[in-house]
Amino acid sequence: MKKTTDFVDLYKKYGEYNILFNQLNMASPSIEYSWRKTKTLIENKAILLLKERANGERKVAVCDIGCGNGATLIRLAQEFSNKASKISFTGFDISKPFVDFGIQAAQHKGLKNIAFKTFNIETDNLPSKYDVIICSEVLEHVHNPKEILKKIRKHIKKGGFLILSTPNSKNFIKYPFLFLKKYITNKNNEIVAKYLTKKEETFKLAEEEQHLYIFSHNELKQALMHVGFSKVFSLRGAVVFGGPFLDNHPLLFAATIVLDVFLDFMNIPQASWDTIFYAENEHDAF
Repeated sequence: MKKTTDFVDLYKKYGEYNILFNQLNMASPSIEYSWRKTKTLIENKAILLLKERANGERKVAVCDIGCGNGATLIRLAQEFSNKASKISFTGFDISKPFVDFGIQAAQHKGLKNIAFKTFNIETDNLPSKYDVIICSEVLEHVHNPKEILKKIRKHIKKGGFLILSTPNSKNFIKYPFLFLKKYITNKNNEIVAKYLTKKEETFKLAEEEQHLYIFSHNELKQALMHVGFSKVFSLRGAVVFGGPFLDNHPLLFAATIVLDVFLDFMNIPQASWDTIFYAENEHDAF
């Protein structure tokens, strides 16, 4: 797989690849399971937080940093379509094709209270403060994630929330069983490689190549508290990310789902492929 160091250019172009070509490659039920669980947890938490805020007279602002194709934000806007005059949604992404797609999708859905803009969290400043900021699968792609967290907090209103997800460096499949992760990753790459063109290989955002820094659950919690979030709460994503290897072993996939349900019941957020937090900003940041 081709390595790249021009990450900004990579992510700008990735939106076009994802929209136009990614669906041509192999579908993965296990990856879909993992992604859906993370996104559902984020959306459900955002819905609960917005319901608490949508009953008053004050207008509510929501943004999604690294919104991708805008699907999460569009679903939230649809959920609160009857409060379109009260709640506004803004999606920011570095990839113009993703932003253009989000604009068209929102128009297709007839949504009036949602906007999408090109934006680089490392170099650009957010235009205002928000009641809820979503930042999903972004921190692992920036050069100084702790500074980005500090920057984000400055743009959350007092009493507002950050909802955050990023890969977990010490998920027990990765650590201490790193050899198992490497074995499965190699198997996945062998299966997928024959379906990818050389250009597509550049856009396969493999963790080993394009993730710049990955927090453990405890490291990220400490980082959030260090930048000023005094109330930090965990949610638990799927135990594994998935891929062709798991898809091709349905009994193993089924056992993984059973294990996932058990770990949810035991409330062990550290045993999650993604680290997922929601954090309250109790005090104004300056």
